[in-house]
Amino acid sequence: MKKIYSLLTASLVMLALAGCGAATPAAAPPTETSAPANTVTAATPTTSQAATPTQAAMGKKDKVRFSLDWTPNTNHTGIYVAMQKGWYAQQGLDVQILPYSDANTPDTLVGTGQADFGISFEESVVTDRVNNLPVKSVAAVLQTNTSALVALKSSGLDRPAKLEGKRYAGFGSTFEEPVVSTVLKADSAPTGKFENITTNLSGYQALVSKQADFMWVYLGWEGVQAKLSNVEINTFPIKDYGVPDYYTPVIIGNEHFLSDHGDVARRFLAATARGYEYGVTNPDDAADILVKAAPLGTFADASLPKASQEYLAPFYKGSQPHWGTQTLDYWTNFPKFIAATGLLKTSDGQAVKPEDIHYGDLFTNDYLPQSK
Repeated sequence: MKKIYSLLTASLVMLALAGCGAATPAAAPPTETSAPANTVTAATPTTSQAATPTQAAMGKKDKVRFSLDWTPNTNHTGIYVAMQKGWYAQQGLDVQILPYSDANTPDTLVGTGQADFGISFEESVVTDRVNNLPVKSVAAVLQTNTSALVALKSSGLDRPAKLEGKRYAGFGSTFEEPVVSTVLKADSAPTGKFENITTNLSGYQALVSKQADFMWVYLGWEGVQAKLSNVEINTFPIKDYGVPDYYTPVIIGNEHFLSDHGDVARRFLAATARGYEYGVTNPDDAADILVKAAPLGTFADASLPKASQEYLAPFYKGSQPHWGTQTLDYWTNFPKFIAATGLLKTSDGQAVKPEDIHYGDLFTNDYLPQSK
């Protein structure tokens, strides 16, 4: 969760600097423990244009640059499966993975045309769009929000209302406090207030060491990690306590690229969808492919990505018949929620009201294989 919101904060800073041509600053360093994303398939971001569809007709592969939001993990499985299975090549594509960098978020790279697609999050896309960054969500990686507030079972904090006044391991995001407060109030906490603290440990280790009483985690990663470590936790899913369900993460595309290279976009998403669908039906093998394709040392223990893949497999499609499908409801309810906090602002500090957002412009299903 820290990574998501440090990306969001960095995007806001970069948007503010874009108009005056200032150098891009580095994002706040994420605190999760992870290996460097130096994949052999990666390429240094450039400003050169992507290949046109006519190149494929001439026997040349169209280049597609894809920006990771973090080091390889089970949110990215479909990308690595499609690459290792040769499904991008079958679509006439040469997909280059741009490794995560503190200095440039996927939103910034995609928005400025230095990447064609990337991993992002619904709250980031909303912030991008209200600041006129030309990005659009083209596919939902997961059909639901799998994050939750968690506390140690031994703490006796067995319902959100009991978290009021307790120490929360915060990460300094824009929308963090209103989301957490909403969860507490939804369970009848009188004020929804809590003590937002900073810890010197990352992930759920801050909880285990009792530096904090509760925190916000992804159940598909930290939740799985806790189970593998025999750490018993109480979980309070965000979507079950007053916060509208939303897509996290999503794949974003550059609007200009989509308009000019629609055929490339459709072929890219056709292979990508195939990769994620494979993760649904073959989670163990998909996890093995991810582990082997990732840079050496990315996963200290292969049991974590395997267990995570098993956990996430049902959520890739959810109740949808096809992977990637997005609905207007999901792209309206949560953006309205964050706008209603008064904290959604343009780069010049102007608050964005719910009625100011063009919800249908935040996403498109037009390039997914099922749209044909």
